[in-house]
Amino acid sequence: MPTRSNIDDLGMDLLENILARLPSVDFAYADCVSRSWNHVCSRRVLCRPKLSSACSMSRSLGVAVEDAVNKVLLEPIRPHFAIASVFQFDLDEAHQLINAKLGSRFPLITVGRRDAASSNESKETRVYTWKDCSIKAAFDHSHLWQTGKGGIMLTIGFVPGLKLQSIPLLKQGSGALMIDKFITDIREFSRGPHSPATILIFTEPKVGMDAVMQKLDLTMPSETAIVGYHCMYRHTNGSSRKTKAAAAVSLVFVMDTNKPAGIGKTEFHVQLSSGMLPTGPVFAAASIKNRCRLSTTVVARADGPCENLDGGTTAINQAYTALERLYDTTLPSEIYIGITKRRKCSSIGGMTSLAFYDMVCCSPEYLSIQNTDMGVIETSDTFRIFYKDPTTVAANVSNGLRSYKQWSTTRGDKWEVLGGLVFTSSYRGGKSLDQPNVDTSLFFDNFPTATLGSTFYGPVFGRGNVEESQDHKSLCCYMHEYCGAYLILSYAP
Repeated sequence: MPTRSNIDDLGMDLLENILARLPSVDFAYADCVSRSWNHVCSRRVLCRPKLSSACSMSRSLGVAVEDAVNKVLLEPIRPHFAIASVFQFDLDEAHQLINAKLGSRFPLITVGRRDAASSNESKETRVYTWKDCSIKAAFDHSHLWQTGKGGIMLTIGFVPGLKLQSIPLLKQGSGALMIDKFITDIREFSRGPHSPATILIFTEPKVGMDAVMQKLDLTMPSETAIVGYHCMYRHTNGSSRKTKAAAAVSLVFVMDTNKPAGIGKTEFHVQLSSGMLPTGPVFAAASIKNRCRLSTTVVARADGPCENLDGGTTAINQAYTALERLYDTTLPSEIYIGITKRRKCSSIGGMTSLAFYDMVCCSPEYLSIQNTDMGVIETSDTFRIFYKDPTTVAANVSNGLRSYKQWSTTRGDKWEVLGGLVFTSSYRGGKSLDQPNVDTSLFFDNFPTATLGSTFYGPVFGRGNVEESQDHKSLCCYMHEYCGAYLILSYAP
């Protein structure tokens, strides 16, 4: 009489093939069936990092959430974190619905606009682009703006071998940021032999992050990738801890010293691409005429040995003439002041950095700079006029990604780019760029098999360098304008 067989008699390879085809919910049940199944699920199917990303463009928020969640859970994955981008839907309601569908066992951050696009904003300057990596199909927000249609993009990540935690940047009752506590909390979480692999930050609009980034840059090792952007956001921390009022929230990833055997090494890398070019001479701040809550007025002089405090110097007139020419072909919102700051620092003696600010107004005698933080400019600082250049954007994106690809392929280990997130400054599509999907399409040109997660649009900040002049001299820069930042996830078995 033939013996009765069951599914446990299947070979490991065949069982892996079957389990790898299950949706995430069914896969979670299969993981609990037996020790042998758990071994296949954990050591063979989910043994390396994974990103799953999908979008939904339904007009109904409930349907959009259901659709996006179902898509990202079509394949096996154990979520360690989730990030959602929403447009034209109420941010609080969207966050609650997504959290209810995914559960609250891991950090969830939902970002987006709570209000519809303003009716007085031109259609040409409201062009955004998202990419649904599950179907490799692009759509842009200009269509949503015209039709009033909403959209959700959801990314969930699985990062074995890493531990992560959401750490808030708290603010005092006066509104002052508790930067030292933020740094201490990050250090406390990463206590041990390994420093943070990456710090991903989401912060409220108009929160000055320059001082935060300076402190992070000084206290975190150079291999720690740091990137973030300004946005409206809601977050669930993935634990029962109560979250106090925060100006920002971060996802901190640290290598787990107790990672299971057989798990390889995961790395994060930030690749920045800037589209800012300098024009005219270098100026120094001769005097600070007026500081108010919104702007700072500066009397400029030409920087160099022939210093003249008279605003009518030849150099200043040349710059003003150059500005007038720029205004003929460039929107006022596309012209910035790049300030080279030299500040004393107790730990390293001093540091020099480059920061960009909106120019409120300009005359041959003075200019006004929009304030985003204290100490926007001092009399020891120099500055130049910068403008946006679409050609530079495309070239820098392409060159940066190609350079990273070449570097990753020449390393001794078998490193593979598994995916990434894109943070890009507002209005880098549409009129500003001849190629509307330049940030996403060039990523897939270099890494066709990788999963590109959510694309975030807003003011970008992060650790990186920007060329200050045409002789390719670069300076440390934290707050980036007209910039794309790629947080790239790589893995070596």
